[in-house]
Amino acid sequence: MTETPYPRIEAAPAPPKSSRQYDLDLFRFVAALAVVAYHFTFRGVAVGDGAMVTHFDAIGEVSRYGYLGVNFFFMISGYVILMSALNRSVPEFFVSRVARLYPAFWAGLAITTLFTLVLGGYGIFTVNLRQFLANVTMAPNALGQPHIDSAYWSLFVELRFYAIIALLMATRLLRRIDAVLAAWTLVMVVISALGTRISFSMITLLDNLVFPTYAHYFIAGALFFLIKSRGITATRVFLLGANGLLALRWARIEARRLGRILEIDYSMAITIGLVALFFAIFAAVAFNLTGWLQRPVFLQFGALTYTLYVVHQHVGYLLMNELDGRVNRFIALAMVSATVMAMAVILNKLVEEPAGRWLRKRLTALLVRQKPPSDQPGATGHPVARSEDPAAA
Repeated sequence: MTETPYPRIEAAPAPPKSSRQYDLDLFRFVAALAVVAYHFTFRGVAVGDGAMVTHFDAIGEVSRYGYLGVNFFFMISGYVILMSALNRSVPEFFVSRVARLYPAFWAGLAITTLFTLVLGGYGIFTVNLRQFLANVTMAPNALGQPHIDSAYWSLFVELRFYAIIALLMATRLLRRIDAVLAAWTLVMVVISALGTRISFSMITLLDNLVFPTYAHYFIAGALFFLIKSRGITATRVFLLGANGLLALRWARIEARRLGRILEIDYSMAITIGLVALFFAIFAAVAFNLTGWLQRPVFLQFGALTYTLYVVHQHVGYLLMNELDGRVNRFIALAMVSATVMAMAVILNKLVEEPAGRWLRKRLTALLVRQKPPSDQPGATGHPVARSEDPAAA
């Protein structure tokens, strides 16, 4: 039997690959809707840069907390990406992530760029060739360029988490994932304890390497997956408690920082309550209390989450500004929301799914060593096709 030159990380035991957690599809979609509501009914006006001129003051009192939907996404990613990495080689993991993320992102980036050029950007949104090419990488800030759509900042955080997982796979440390998560948690505790005594340059370095503002969500998601797939242990419970406290502390810091930018006051009780709810939801997932949500219909909602995210924000702002003063603001909100949702459906069906399959096939042929379909000596064959992640992040 031909040996693969890449390390494989074996899970023990893991959920059957044929099973999909439809509850995660639902949670992802709800988180995406929270972010959309935050942008369309609060952030677009509250930031004060003229991105959007239509006010929704009453709705904004609630939707202002929708930014936490991104934090919930990060927890889902911690759960799902660890699930995805187990039983895969590094090239297989790389292929799965690139094919999953980039086709829809490139399409969303092109649409946002087109809308900006056609509608003029109202002097707020600008785009040039250098900026566009830098954004194609999904990491424009690393190339000295801003995001064409400010919602894309979270995708670079995701990429860094994927890089950490890939590094753990390549060094076989994913086999010691509990110890790795404990070490990462310890680093977060030290950073939190030192606080302002850390220099700005060190904070920048740490943010690029371990992103302390959001790391606890990824770690907690991974811990919940380990509890569900391998069982509860005192260490995992302790680490969850530590990351829960870190999440609450950094949520307060983030709310104060955002409040200063938007010149509003966030309720610490509501903020902390929502973060605690995220942990409670995943505790229910880990302990199999969400069986009543395992409905295939939620797959359709989950499939739209990523395409909705990459196309909604700046396109939505531009369309809302076009409609301002021409139709009732609530009708405009409904029309724009329906438009970006339709775009998400079209991108999912015509770009994300077919282009993702095509890219996965090509990259697999290029990067993944073929392996025989059986353990019989001398067997030959093609790579075994893998289904997409049980709940792709």
